[in-house]
Amino acid sequence: MYEKPKYPTADRGEVVEAALCFLMSRYAAQPCYWISCAIVHHLEILSEQPLVGITSSKKQLYARLAPSWRSIASHQQIREKPVQPAQLLVSEYRNTKH
Repeated sequence: MYEKPKYPTADRGEVVEAALCFLMSRYAAQPCYWISCAIVHHLEILSEQPLVGITSSKKQLYARLAPSWRSIASHQQIREKPVQPAQLLVSEYRNTKH
């Protein structure tokens, strides 16, 4: 039977913040509609969910960043033919040295 993983509560906010930083660095390297949508999703989680380690000032910052990234995502969608996330991973894999 599947059991939900037990994460240390003190690290949950830090994990989401780390994932957000990773996504932003990937977007800077290769702007993509799907990455910008994931960034918006993480910003919404950080601004709206009660996560340990996320102060109210950080929540306000993330709430202010979310509309800007929503705008980036909508403009990105207009500019590019949407690529499915699996295609993005395959293209990254092909571009790496093995």
